[in-house]
Amino acid sequence: MKEARQRIIMPLSGRLRLALDFEVTPRMVYKALNFEGHSDLAKRLRAAALERGGQLYEAVPAAERGQKNID
Repeated sequence: MKEARQRIIMPLSGRLRLALDFEVTPRMVYKALNFEGHSDLAKRLRAAALERGGQLYEAVPAAERGQKNID
């Protein structure tokens, strides 16, 4: 069984503002908001994104949504 994937969705302008405010690259913001990193900086970026209107999104694999696999 696959684990649900989380990400934080926010407009490009918000992501770029985070990069400027934290003095990091847009790639670092991308990785943090897609939960690809778990450093203290990534956690602070995620917290700031949620404070600034970002929405937490959790993608659930199809098998867990009750959809049947077609063989």
